[in-house]
Amino acid sequence: MNIHATDSQALKDNAPSVRCDSSDSYQSHYAGCIFHRVSRIYMLHSTDPPGEKPMSQVANHLMMARDYPESTQPEETFDKPRKPITGKKFPGFWPREALHYMAPNALTDDDVLIRSRNKNMKDKVCRDQFAAEVAAGKECDEYPFASTREGAGQRKVDSDPKTQIWNFSILPVIKVHNGAAGNHKQTFEMQYRLLHEDPFWVIVD
Repeated sequence: MNIHATDSQALKDNAPSVRCDSSDSYQSHYAGCIFHRVSRIYMLHSTDPPGEKPMSQVANHLMMARDYPESTQPEETFDKPRKPITGKKFPGFWPREALHYMAPNALTDDDVLIRSRNKNMKDKVCRDQFAAEVAAGKECDEYPFASTREGAGQRKVDSDPKTQIWNFSILPVIKVHNGAAGNHKQTFEMQYRLLHEDPFWVIVD
């Protein structure tokens, strides 16, 4: 065995890997470099630190999705007749399977914007189950995020609505919390240079 060759290969395999980009997706953080092999983890807190914008309702929604997925909404499909949804288990919570970031212009196989399909399903559930809460001034938060492959609109076959994957959670939260959490996550995406198909994870404490 060539020990020196083996050591050399190990050094290459474990060496820091840097990726630089000038993606148009991040105009306010235009161009940057990251250590590409480092796991990118988005962190939220279930209590609001003093002096920071409140987003704990979103964090607590994610905690519920992580710990009690069977208690999340929706509980039934939109089939006729409706069918109970079972076996929910959400990806993305460290160290489970990752979420995958989708670029704003990314399309499904049937040429629909992935983010739009995710948002449309979230809005459909929101209108169907939470009209009173929305009328009272709340907004529907969703997990997995609309900017991910695993979002609410995911299907086994993109062109067939009957293959909808019902593995998502929708919950009304106060608008201020939802808006602050959305801005917080976008900052994370920019600072960590998430590009199309990049994996990332979530930790809520």
